[in-house]
Order: sequence, then C-alpha cells, then structure tokens
Amino acid sequence: MKMFNVPARKIKIIPNGVNEYFFHDISPGIFREYSKIHGPFVLHVGRFDPVKNHKTIINACAELQCQVVFIGDANIDQLSYARECRELAQKLQSQDSTGHTRYYFFNAFHNDDLLLRSAYASASVFVLPSHFETFGISALEAALAGTPLILSHNMSSKDIFQAYAKFVSPNSVSELKTAINDSMAEQKRITLNLREDLMNKYSWDSIAKNLEDAYLSLC
Repeated sequence: MKMFNVPARKIKIIPNGVNEYFFHDISPGIFREYSKIHGPFVLHVGRFDPVKNHKTIINACAELQCQVVFIGDANIDQLSYARECRELAQKLQSQDSTGHTRYYFFNAFHNDDLLLRSAYASASVFVLPSHFETFGISALEAALAGTPLILSHNMSSKDIFQAYAKFVSPNSVSELKTAINDSMAEQKRITLNLREDLMNKYSWDSIAKNLEDAYLSLC
C-alpha cells in the first residue's frame, strides 16, 4: 500500500502453497532406517542461513540432551555459516558424557522424496525459530504431515499456524528449550481435521484457483 500508494481494497494476497503428498500417511520407518535414529528427535528443514537461527536450535537441544536433525544445504555465500553450525554442534557433542549422537546433518532432499515426507512423519517436533520468515513452506509441509510445530514470533504468516503451533522468540534459547520439552512431553500430533483444513486452503490447486479468481476479477 505504501510503496504503490494504492488502497487495501485493490490488493489481494496470494500465499504460497504446499504439495498435497505431505498430507498422505507414510511410514516413519523409511527415514529411521536411512538415518539410523530410533528415538525421539527434533527436526529442522531449511537452508543454512543466519536468518534461520540454527545455532539457537543447537544450543537448546544441547541443554535438553535431545537429538536434532537438520535437513538442508547452504548457498555458496553461506558455506562458512554452515561450517560454524557444524563446529558448534561438534563442540557441544564432545561435552556430552552420555556418548549419544545428538546432531545429524543431511543434505536437502528433493521436495517429492519419500525420505523428506518420512522425516516429517517420524519427528517428535518441527522447529523453525527464524529471525524472520516471509512464509515458512517447510512449516506448512510439517503441519500437513501432522508434526507438532514450534515457530518464530517473527513470521509474516503467523496467523496461518495459530491453531497448530507454539511460538517463541528467536533470541531466546530458554523459550525454545521449554517449548521443545513441552512438545516432546505432550506427544500430541496435529489432528486430521486441522490437517485437512490446511490442505483445502493451501494446496497448490487452491492457491492456483485464488490466483485465477484474482485475474478474473480484473476483467
């Protein structure tokens, strides 16, 4: 409105969408067999970039002594940040007297890869405590799969996830730690009705229809 000096009535927001296959049930065993992780774990899916706030996740999970899985690549200008995250994880891992592997790093999977769908299905909780997030497609994928969500207060799409997620300050390790601990204790996945509602609103078919309606309204 400010940039183009137009009234709100002339603006229609077309959000991002999600592929429907994340809604369909899939065996958690596919990812567990691939990763060799058998216990509960925290999941983060996204590129390595400081805005995604990986280090807060690493520190929170170290204090909780829980396992965490990172799935994602780094752009060429963020390779040093990705290395810093791995080094921090290795440092905290070396201080863990239990001998358990706490941190797992996997390269990004293709969006239609069964391993990605199975990772969402097998995760105890999905975390995305970004410093800011324009939408959060990975959070929508996780929600469609039924995975409990912990998200940043600094999401432009926060209203979408209000009924599904716990929200934390991206600058607070203690808030994230408490939210993870509570979610793991609750073991409460997103209900089928809520997942269906998300799919009906944010499948790419629905988003395409919204876009079509926007164009037709101009005719």
